[in-house]
Amino acid sequence: PGLRLNCRGDTEGATLQCGAALKLVEKPHGGEGLPAFLRAWYRAVGLFFLGICRHGDGLLLLEQAKLRFPGDPTIELALAQAYEMRGTLSGPRSDLVRAEDVYRRLLASNPEWDEVRLRLGRVLQVSARPEPALAEFGRVAGTTADPRLRGQGPREGRLLRRGRRRPLEDDRRG
Repeated sequence: PGLRLNCRGDTEGATLQCGAALKLVEKPHGGEGLPAFLRAWYRAVGLFFLGICRHGDGLLLLEQAKLRFPGDPTIELALAQAYEMRGTLSGPRSDLVRAEDVYRRLLASNPEWDEVRLRLGRVLQVSARPEPALAEFGRVAGTTADPRLRGQGPREGRLLRRGRRRPLEDDRRG
């Protein structure tokens, strides 16, 4: 069977897909649409592996994708998500630093990328830096056209400031 992007919760099928796709990657020519498909496939399957707690497999696949397609921002984002996840769950804290570096690099090339800004805020929050995290959340809340994200800044701020004895300046404005 051909490769597909959605394995619909089929862990074994996703693993088999990985081997088939890697064989395609090794071929010198594979048709016009192959590179775009492989980029999407690497990202989808790498994130799938992260989602089913196969962090090592997901990270390995996304690192291979980065080598195959250097400079692809969607692969960079997925790889940073893998570092973020591992650093948050059980991996070395240096993974959070790596994720932060990638997010900042992506924002340097596209400051309007809200998803990256939110992820950077989360990494800062998990790294015990609530003020810079709040600033990132606030930037998204103030500029996004997505109504689901508008207005989240103050709520996030309250969550980040929990346990403070005195409110920050923003809290006093009402």
